[in-house]
Amino acid sequence: MLKRFLSVSVVLVGCLFANASAAPIFVSFSTPGTSASATTTEKFNVFANSSNGAVFPLDVVLPLNDENGDSTGIAITKPDGVVYGGGNGTPTVGGAAAAVGITNFAGQTFHWLQGSNNPRTYTFTGLDPASTYDFSIFGSRNGTGPRDTEYTLDNGTSSYTGTQDVMGNVGDLQLFSGIAPSSTNTIDLTFEFVNGSVDYGYINALRIDVNPVPEPTSLILFGLGSVCLLVGRKRRN
Repeated sequence: MLKRFLSVSVVLVGCLFANASAAPIFVSFSTPGTSASATTTEKFNVFANSSNGAVFPLDVVLPLNDENGDSTGIAITKPDGVVYGGGNGTPTVGGAAAAVGITNFAGQTFHWLQGSNNPRTYTFTGLDPASTYDFSIFGSRNGTGPRDTEYTLDNGTSSYTGTQDVMGNVGDLQLFSGIAPSSTNTIDLTFEFVNGSVDYGYINALRIDVNPVPEPTSLILFGLGSVCLLVGRKRRN
């Protein structure tokens, strides 16, 4: 009986940790093109501007699929202000960005802002209140000279900020881990220029990893299995 219970507990624990791993979500802030969700043949959700220098329209809502093309229930929208499209990102993505799956296609174009348009925000909606989220953000512009861009994630209670000189960047990322959604199941991503960076800020692509929080019942089963394992060891001794 004990062995049977332990076997069931092991299976349940295995399911618990298997379900805690979800496929990542990729977003490209692309130009030119048409916004489109990821598919089985294109892992990037493309949040696209129509042409270089064009103003990105407000209130576009793009459903985000995971890298396999499966629906996640999450969407991205841009509720405020002016950002433009640009096509002078890095020719080749490498380093940490390439290691997490950000491709040349995603790195070569971007959304950008300048002057009085600073800062600008994207909102992720439909997030799971029982999960936290990791963001890997890539910004790049091909060329020389400082273009410091600040990225901030905000859930209405806490904000998390990182700054990157994106000029000539081919692989560095801004990393944010364990961000919980707001009470309305959203997270805001803001980008802006800082530190006298010629009044320009950029965002090219990002990756989102979902970290589901185990349900209490699963944790209880895990605990019971652990107790039984200890009891069985004690009996054998």
